[in-house]
Amino acid sequence: MQKRILALLLALVLVLGLLPLGAFAEEEAPTTEPTAAQTVATEPETEPTQTESAEQGETTSPTLVGSAMQQEQTAELTEAAPAEDADAAASPEPVIVTDLPAFVPVKTGDPCTLTVTAEGTGTLTYQWYACSDNVYKGNKIKNATGASYSPATLKEEIAYYYVEITNTEEGKTPTMVRSAIVKVGVSDDGTGTFSETPVITSDVHDLEDVVLPWNSLKGREFNFSIKELGMTSLSYQWYKNTERSYEGAEAIPGATKGYYHIRGTTVLGTNYYFCEITNTLEDGITRSTRTAIGSLTIKAPEKMEFGIVIGEEPVGAGRCAPAGRSGGRHGRSFPGSRTLRRSGGKS
Repeated sequence: MQKRILALLLALVLVLGLLPLGAFAEEEAPTTEPTAAQTVATEPETEPTQTESAEQGETTSPTLVGSAMQQEQTAELTEAAPAEDADAAASPEPVIVTDLPAFVPVKTGDPCTLTVTAEGTGTLTYQWYACSDNVYKGNKIKNATGASYSPATLKEEIAYYYVEITNTEEGKTPTMVRSAIVKVGVSDDGTGTFSETPVITSDVHDLEDVVLPWNSLKGREFNFSIKELGMTSLSYQWYKNTERSYEGAEAIPGATKGYYHIRGTTVLGTNYYFCEITNTLEDGITRSTRTAIGSLTIKAPEKMEFGIVIGEEPVGAGRCAPAGRSGGRHGRSFPGSRTLRRSGGKS
């Protein structure tokens, strides 16, 4: 019996030796009044707010934080994947080795060839465009699909050209680049430049005399033409004089077109006309020139078959008087007018 008790005690000692002593220690009961902090600590716990949970998660849950960061990184990689796929599906841009110059002067009728050289990883194609200004808003030139293009030079003009170059790799989206815009100036002197002062190509000249009463109803017109290349903003003003001179001429009100039309009239005599042409540049500076002086003469007939009332009125407003009379049909004369009679007629 004693042996069995000793065996049990020995087993108990072995077990107690393997366990920590604190496992069998009882907590001592508090002997003093609990403090305010202890009172708060012993109150029932409430569920933490979202902010508290986030703070606790950041400070006490590194595993959760790391997991969230991995999820965000995975999402970013997932979003970026389509862009990478799109870039991988596009052909590389072609590289322009030799671009178009800014300006090419050409003499009228001489040949002109514009050329670019480019390199690409796939198949290169070309399309040329023509435009009226230095902007990429041109019209496609039919059949101009090579690395070179030869524009027409049959007349004086200023034109602009550029080419689009496309690189296409098999199974990928084509990629296009544009060349520089070249200004081609075609001029008779070969400089490709034009005067800012208006250049008259067809000038004013004397008009055929008007012999009354025939042709009195027919209007007469002075006109001219200028080279508009190099012009920015054109304006016109016609002048009238009683002698063939620019000095003392008076501006004709409302005569501000590129021509001047004179209605039929019965006013005898000769008057002289010319036009001042002004080109206003973008900075407000003006360049002007004058046309030649043209004349218009109204004559009386050499042999009068009947009287003609002349005055300041245009034909249609004036009236004719029969030969031998001093005025109109009832013998009245017109104010400010006189009557021409037949040769040898009585006064």
